[in-house]
Amino acid sequence: NVQDLNNPKYEWKFNKAGKLGYLKGGEIVPASKFRHQNRTVFAYLFEYENRNPHITAKDLDEMLGIDIKCGDFSYAALPTRYYSMIFGVTGTLNTLSSDEKSLLQTEYNITKETVVPSAYGSKRGRLDFTFENQLHVMVLENEAEWHARIDKEISEAVAVGRPVLVCFKNDKALQHFISSRPRFGTAKRLDANLDDSDVDYINGIVANATLPGKVTLLTRKFGRGLDFKPNKESNAVGGVLVIQTFFSSAESEQIQIMGRTARQGEKGSYRLIMSSEHLKDKFGFEYSDDAASLSLKSALDSVRAQTMKEKFDSRSKKKLEADAADRKSWAFAKELYGSGSAADKLVLLNSLQSSAKSMTFILMLDVSGSMGPHYPTLLAAFNTFVATLINHGHGADTLLTVIFFDNDTWTHVVNKPVPDIHQLPANMPGGGGTSFSKAFARCTKEIQIAQSRDASRAFTLIFLTDGEDPSFKTSQIDQLTRKVGTHVEEYISIAFGPNVSAKLVEVKQAFEHAGIRTRSIAPSNAQELVEAFATAACDSGLHMR
Repeated sequence: NVQDLNNPKYEWKFNKAGKLGYLKGGEIVPASKFRHQNRTVFAYLFEYENRNPHITAKDLDEMLGIDIKCGDFSYAALPTRYYSMIFGVTGTLNTLSSDEKSLLQTEYNITKETVVPSAYGSKRGRLDFTFENQLHVMVLENEAEWHARIDKEISEAVAVGRPVLVCFKNDKALQHFISSRPRFGTAKRLDANLDDSDVDYINGIVANATLPGKVTLLTRKFGRGLDFKPNKESNAVGGVLVIQTFFSSAESEQIQIMGRTARQGEKGSYRLIMSSEHLKDKFGFEYSDDAASLSLKSALDSVRAQTMKEKFDSRSKKKLEADAADRKSWAFAKELYGSGSAADKLVLLNSLQSSAKSMTFILMLDVSGSMGPHYPTLLAAFNTFVATLINHGHGADTLLTVIFFDNDTWTHVVNKPVPDIHQLPANMPGGGGTSFSKAFARCTKEIQIAQSRDASRAFTLIFLTDGEDPSFKTSQIDQLTRKVGTHVEEYISIAFGPNVSAKLVEVKQAFEHAGIRTRSIAPSNAQELVEAFATAACDSGLHMR
């Protein structure tokens, strides 16, 4: 950090509020939102010692400290540690599986459930939907027919003045629909480009979404929690039509999406329009046209039960590991704020770090033709990555595997201790097309091999690309997480340059859906690429004062 103080890649400025920030993409990003590990502290010290009028003694005191990783704390354990009573309200209590109910009783001592009927009464009679009606639940053979049916349902509703909410699984599915139906390109959207800071914009879209003839496209994230208030004119012609375009592995999600219509005692409609290709890719479910609707419901319920069982088992295993780390971390925290000497506390900190789970970093590096001009920078970035790991205390127990990929894959090093790592080949291998699928398939294989030798080892996956793979499907990530997901601690995406694939957002979401921590880094030039690899090698420590 000190040696890099005057490196141009860390150029800092002051924003209008007089706070230090880093220059990134032509804008000043506050240091509170953009981490350079401990470097911000040194920047404040530098400016204060050089009598910068923007930095007061109070500013310095607020910033002075160093980042130290002192443990891993489990969110699942917080209710049992801090709270004497747990009170929760949900609209999907009846969808809990027997495993989930057992967990609430045994782990959190939640033994009482109260189901209160809606003040507006049952939706039966107000909600136009039954699973048995083949016009309400449809499975289309391919994407073209699937898009055509969604379009037909929208058009028929809009023709009589009804508002329509169309819920897609992710941004990819939403964008594909717009590409095949450009006339919906002007429709309002609630998608991954929005976050909590866009609350006013989101509320504006929600307020107008139920006006007569309005079409709003949204992703699953926005299928719950938003209050699409009934509109008098729209209600007079049948109310809001909600079209869900994918099968939810969790019944609670489907109920929440369905709940965006027939609200507050008004009428509404819900349609479930699915693609046979998607069902096969995601769930391995084969649909036949001659299947009766009741058998379809039974089959999908079976798929859902199996999927939720696998997820529950995976999360249960992660919880056991998290609980063990949580107990150890709180024991250290107790000692840290106790009356012991600083030397004793450092010994405890060292024991905590040395007892942490053994880690393997798997780097999947794009060496397709477009990366050729950037390969020298990639060499520097890799060297920085290894040096940062060593500087952060990673020794011989931390292993590294490097997977190169273009339209094929091969390994450079496999399970090699970090201190023994040397630089990448001087000349870039590869140079062909880009196959995300082969990269993740090879990654899955390497994890399985490593796990067979050391079952206690955890993995951090780092995926770098500057391009796209049009044929890639996120079902490849689902396969990875099903096979080895319990061993993956974190997935880090490094999207380099302006032409990087939008599919990386879907990859990140797929890992998050499996309960895996994720980070995304988007360097735009050579300096930022080197910096991205340094960031990927760092844990986000606590800022202690």
